[in-house]
Amino acid sequence: MMWRLLVLGFGVLGLVGCAVQPPASAPAAETLSIEAWQPPASPEAWTLSGRASLQFEDEVGTASLRWQESADGYQLDLRGALGSGRLRLVGSAGMVTLTTADGEQHTAANPAELVRAVTGYALPVGLLRWWVLGQPVPWMDGEVSLDAQGRAIALNQGGWRVRYARHARYDGYRLPARVEVRHEVIEVRLIIRDWQVER
Repeated sequence: MMWRLLVLGFGVLGLVGCAVQPPASAPAAETLSIEAWQPPASPEAWTLSGRASLQFEDEVGTASLRWQESADGYQLDLRGALGSGRLRLVGSAGMVTLTTADGEQHTAANPAELVRAVTGYALPVGLLRWWVLGQPVPWMDGEVSLDAQGRAIALNQGGWRVRYARHARYDGYRLPARVEVRHEVIEVRLIIRDWQVER
């Protein structure tokens, strides 16, 4: 189904699957409003690789992924997404293109518009770019739960709950290694094996 391909193709919209286990929950030391929280620094240009999975109601799909972000735009490659072979999402100012394994292309002004147009679903495709870095979406209110070391273990924004099970240090940045995003019948998980940070 094209909607499943798109969901997996957009901003890493999903993670559930055989080798992907749910993050372990940790007790929160405190809960703050987003406005009162000073999140850690995050890189502006980066590449991550890992595994993504999506569960939507009773539909489940997994894929390996490579996601690159820079000042010029982004590129997301997924392999093995629901047996489709390969998907590529490329975005720049004012244009997003999804290319399927058979060469079919879909374009729109932004990822959310493209997903909505092709699938009919309103999904948080533009928000994952922030959450995957362990950052709150700047224009949204919400809450953050911190562990005893001051690390974010959960974010609540716009009805979405984001959980972080693990963090790791990469080139001086503390970045998530496991991310889970949930809202009603949608569940997205990422296991990040490696971050490459550009200075």
